Amino acid sequence: KKKSKKDKDRTRSYVKGNVIDARHELYTLSIAMMLGLDNSIREGRGEELLTVDSPMSVLTPSDFKATGEVMFPPRGSYDGGIQLTPPHNLSHTFKFKSFAPSAFTSLRSLFGITTDSYLASICGNTNFIEFVSNAKSGQFFFYSHDGKYIIKTMSKPEAKFLLKILPAYHAHVSKNPETLITKYMGMYKVKMYHLNRNVRFVVMKSVFDTDVPLEKFYD
Repeated sequence: KKKSKKDKDRTRSYVKGNVIDARHELYTLSIAMMLGLDNSIREGRGEELLTVDSPMSVLTPSDFKATGEVMFPPRGSYDGGIQLTPPHNLSHTFKFKSFAPSAFTSLRSLFGITTDSYLASICGNTNFIEFVSNAKSGQFFFYSHDGKYIIKTMSKPEAKFLLKILPAYHAHVSKNPETLITKYMGMYKVKMYHLNRNVRFVVMKSVFDTDVPLEKFYD
């Protein structure tokens, strides 16, 4: 059933917060996140051919430990005339790292999320929206512009724990694709050299992105 405009507005009424534009203190970080996500996800586009019926048959233990790193200089990067990363307007070079990309591509497929729809939500000519949380962890929370995903920064111990449980999590989702547990889309790290700072973050499906009318919210 196609959503009416009224239904869409109701579904997204929870997306409240400050748009992370050029005046926002987290703007540089958010742009680095988007550029890295776009590059990482497009590089893995071919992995959408993973079969949903038996995704574990094409994943090996090494896939859950694999990483990919790419440097993003402002002028862009090239290899033999082939563009690896696009030029960008940030003043400094940053490095983007993706964790277990094949495993997370498989998870998105199991959840019925295509690469194109994922990219349209978390990348492109849009801005993240700052999600003000009462959490005491000190981490940042962002909504994608359409409210379909939540981007959360995380500590190193949190990142290590997610990677530790990822094989079991993938096995559970493979058997229970309609599960109500948190739906993880990907885990990444941005290294901002000029700030001497590593920012790890995870992308999750928002539980509020639903066709069911929402009346009350709890944090």
